[in-house]
Amino acid sequence: MIERIRENIVQETGQLEVYKNLLLHAVKYHQQPREKTFFDTAIRKHYENPTTELLSFFLNPENEHGLGSVFFDGLTDAINALTLNADADDYGNVNNVYTELPTDSGKRIDLLIETDTAVFLIESKIHYTQNNPFDDYETHIAEKFSKLKPFKVVFCIDGKSSIQGWQGLSFSVYAEHVRTYLSHAVLKNPYNKWGLFAREFLMHLEHFREKKMNNEAMNFVQDSYKQISELIQLKQDFFLEIANRINIKLETSIENYKSCSSPPYTWDIDQQKYEVIDFSNSHWKHVKSSANLSLLIDTQPLQCSVCLFLHKPNNNLIKKVKEILNVNMLQTSNYEEFLNRNTEWWLGWERIPFEFDEVSNKIIEINTVLQEIETVWRNTEAQEV
Repeated sequence: MIERIRENIVQETGQLEVYKNLLLHAVKYHQQPREKTFFDTAIRKHYENPTTELLSFFLNPENEHGLGSVFFDGLTDAINALTLNADADDYGNVNNVYTELPTDSGKRIDLLIETDTAVFLIESKIHYTQNNPFDDYETHIAEKFSKLKPFKVVFCIDGKSSIQGWQGLSFSVYAEHVRTYLSHAVLKNPYNKWGLFAREFLMHLEHFREKKMNNEAMNFVQDSYKQISELIQLKQDFFLEIANRINIKLETSIENYKSCSSPPYTWDIDQQKYEVIDFSNSHWKHVKSSANLSLLIDTQPLQCSVCLFLHKPNNNLIKKVKEILNVNMLQTSNYEEFLNRNTEWWLGWERIPFEFDEVSNKIIEINTVLQEIETVWRNTEAQEV
């Protein structure tokens, strides 16, 4: 029996070494967060219409951005690289830029650029299929701009056009061509605010097709899939073991306490991801008060947040919590509190080191307070009413 236990320990230790080596090897494949732009703050940042409107603004050299023909020159360079039968003289100088230009049949062309020698017919596609009335667009320019050489372009994420006679151009390739001209324009006038905005816009276009992993990373995951799956399971087991151990301590430390099992979950707040466990007493009727443990993903050494969550609070209950909560717990550590429409009140300690004994003791202290609130004080208030 002892020999079997010893063999199991040796086997588990050896497996942990395999996981450690796997993690060390995986570090180099971790993709760093990309630089954020102004547009990342927008809810509708990927909508086609706002993107087309900004393109039209920068493509017109006469607009107040002061960047001249930077965006148009980038466009002609990109088209020139894709079109073998085009010369620089074919493109001309910009006379007008139109957005949502109506055809005779009532359809609308996303973006049209008229120069003295050419007409650029541009359709923008972001996460949508290419099923517009392209024949109608072609008929319109053939009738209205018959003396100008047509260039028909589909702006899209992958740079592929499914429409015969239309050239596909990816936003990222276009941005790359524009950036060369933009850098020179910014050097000439570094205090032009539109130069900064244009740079952000180009980054925004490039981010439409952001790769989550490269080929090397894909091969690594494929070759190590079994071990990675085991490692993920080990992480989940770790999470459940934390919950089990703390629940046992709660039941042995607090009288008349029966752990209410709730599955762990993940939430994302202010671009920080948390894995969360709630600790509550099943005897607390009609309320969802709990101690809340959140492990902060992407922290090393591991950090966590611990919160007291009081459901259906009022001023008296909040005051009572602060009175009976360990004074040192409030005075010797930074804490935050938040009241949401009188339906929930949070008292929390953010980004503290995850030391199991300290964290579990804090959760026990919180739920000891909540036990008194939910079984004594809330009932007392109800009787007084």
